[in-house]
Amino acid sequence: MALPTIPAAFLLVLWTTESCAGPVTVRFLDSATLPCISKDPAPVDQPAVKWVLSTGRPVLYVEGGRPHSGPGFEHRAQMSGDKARLGNYSLTIAAVTFSDTGLYECYREAERDHLQFLEDTYLTVTAHEENVTHQSGASLSLPLHTTGPVEVLFDPAGSTQSSRVLLSSSGPPDPGYEHRVSVQNSSLTLRSLTPADQGSYTVRDLQGNTISTVTVTVGAHRVTVTLQPGASLSVPLLTGEPVEVLFDPVGGGNWTSVCSVQNSTASCVPQYRDRVSVENQELRLQDLRASDEGIYTVLLSHIQKAVSTVSLTVEGLSE
Repeated sequence: MALPTIPAAFLLVLWTTESCAGPVTVRFLDSATLPCISKDPAPVDQPAVKWVLSTGRPVLYVEGGRPHSGPGFEHRAQMSGDKARLGNYSLTIAAVTFSDTGLYECYREAERDHLQFLEDTYLTVTAHEENVTHQSGASLSLPLHTTGPVEVLFDPAGSTQSSRVLLSSSGPPDPGYEHRVSVQNSSLTLRSLTPADQGSYTVRDLQGNTISTVTVTVGAHRVTVTLQPGASLSVPLLTGEPVEVLFDPVGGGNWTSVCSVQNSTASCVPQYRDRVSVENQELRLQDLRASDEGIYTVLLSHIQKAVSTVSLTVEGLSE
């Protein structure tokens, strides 16, 4: 609904009774409440109240208890009628966007066809920020916070690599994400996390405004197992990328490289060569023996970060 025509005289400010309130900062699509409280009683019954941006953009005009929203604020801007009768003309704006940023001015009818300035408040809209931690192999759920078009960029942690594109309105994701990324219900899901996915994920609108930034830490997937001699051990690789498998027989940090895996093919040292197979992103070690007890760690070859660790105890070993 368009705002009613206001007589030119009604735009005249008679005097200022309040000073500028402190700034209000809210996150994108949250609700903002801008204060406007008069210590003096209203000079007329049910005074008209007007909220406007300092640029002249109308926000909300209330006359006789009937609200009229300005363009772009329909169904989002409102005042409480009960509070207004007590001199509280605070404005609530739902689902704020970056275009709502600015200085908001509150006016009240002082006498017929004249406005009294009460208060102004600067509204700033900021991005969502979050830190999350996952284990390798898990999925990252990244809220987009909007149903509108966005792009999602990834900046790897501790890397000089340029940003990678997970989602864009102008084309497909960068190589490596085609089968790992999906979008549903305003959320992006990145599957099969590894330490290579550690870093910052930024959601931006098409105007370049940052909607959210999520900093992701990816730790190793850890498993402790106890098996009988002759059984088989499954070591999760959790990725199709080249990896290296290290073994520490006593857990004291004395690591030895026992296998490297690339394209689902394992190349192992002689004592493992005939007992190892790779299938469904798992390394399988058969015919366990006493010398296999210890800790197995899978490293991503290109960044030397642990994807998974398996602590193995072999039961029934003779002293």
